[in-house]
Amino acid sequence: MNRWSLFKQSWSIFWKNRTLWVFGLLAALGGGANINFRGGDTNQFANLPLGGREMLRQLFQSIDVNALIGIGVVIGIVTFLIATFARAGLYRMINAIEENQPLSVGAGLTAAGEKFLPLLAVRVLLALPTIVLSAVAAGSFLSIFADLTTEPGQSTNLFNFGNFGTLAGLGILLAIVTLLFGAISISAERAVVLDNLSIFAAIVRGWKYIWSKFEDYFTIGLIFLLVTIAFGILLVCALAPFLIASLGSMFSNLQPGVNSFVFNFNLLGPTAIAAVIISLLFGTFFTVFEVNVWTLAYRVWHQSDARASTSV
Repeated sequence: MNRWSLFKQSWSIFWKNRTLWVFGLLAALGGGANINFRGGDTNQFANLPLGGREMLRQLFQSIDVNALIGIGVVIGIVTFLIATFARAGLYRMINAIEENQPLSVGAGLTAAGEKFLPLLAVRVLLALPTIVLSAVAAGSFLSIFADLTTEPGQSTNLFNFGNFGTLAGLGILLAIVTLLFGAISISAERAVVLDNLSIFAAIVRGWKYIWSKFEDYFTIGLIFLLVTIAFGILLVCALAPFLIASLGSMFSNLQPGVNSFVFNFNLLGPTAIAAVIISLLFGTFFTVFEVNVWTLAYRVWHQSDARASTSV
């Protein structure tokens, strides 16, 4: 397999088929972010400036953690459903492009509706280990800040550092599990959508392809890592003017002799709206490009396996 040709072909498909952008936008709306926690110098972390300890304590006491978690779960489920529907459409549409079939938004919506539930089942099953470990890691992370919910005179330490070792171990385990099941999902999702396999048969094929196509997985993944870094730098550069504008208005309110400030950010202001639009544009492009590359790779793997089985 020529891996670089997959990226060139994906770029061509992206620009020539703007119908894909609609589903790419939906998938980008359902995208997530990876949050990595890392412990540094605990002494410097605990010894905050005068007044900083109490400020953080009051901040954490004012947050309704349960409500925040509940809202996050609801938003996560909704975006996961949207992303699943959009990806089902993208897989079918890219496959149709490669087979020179007619392409339209309506056909993509129909195809996405047909394969939404099987794809959802595959994605949920493969996401469960990551979700469970993430929940355990989140509990360990929050326990580090348990002292922030107590009264100032009832705690000798600002933070509870006893769980940092557990959190570090969970972080390593979570990274390994996420990579493994993410790799399985690449082929499993396409198998259930493009080849009409059953849910568990698709997962078995995803597991099989990890090891039989390991070199392709590793090389394409490495290229994507470099592309992601470059893409992230471009996104930061694109968003920098809006961030600077927000910080400028914040620091302009500082007064001499006052060692505190209030951070105000208008979620419906022009700066926030422009930043969201730029992020969605970048997310749409990257999502369509990523789905393109792995779908083309899956087609090559499946076709080579089919030729090998017929030649035996």
